[in-house]
Amino acid sequence: MSKDVQILKFNVKRDGVRFGPGQPAGAIMYDLSDKEADKLVAESNGTIVELPRREEAAKRQAAAKPVERMNKDELRTYAELHEIDLGNAETKPEMIAAIKKAEEDVAQGDTLGSIDPNSTIGK
Repeated sequence: MSKDVQILKFNVKRDGVRFGPGQPAGAIMYDLSDKEADKLVAESNGTIVELPRREEAAKRQAAAKPVERMNKDELRTYAELHEIDLGNAETKPEMIAAIKKAEEDVAQGDTLGSIDPNSTIGK
């Protein structure tokens, strides 16, 4: 298991790289061991905080925003997290249409989506 932490104040040096506000490496340290992350947070006097798991944070962010207001990267993340196949959708309107279609199919109990009869295996 791993954790992510955000450095709110000061800098932390890890493996020769400086992390912190205003540093080129940024203020977030990803994929630290649980032990290392817990130690940094405990010893920081509140200047380093543990971040929620990226997957959980992405789900919360995606759920809080209507798909019509998401950008293409957010739509891709939303689709991935909700196991929606975007197919050949390239543009934002195509992605939104694919997501809405998939959500309608699930709401109606059709979790298989549309099946092309020409692609089925014959005897």
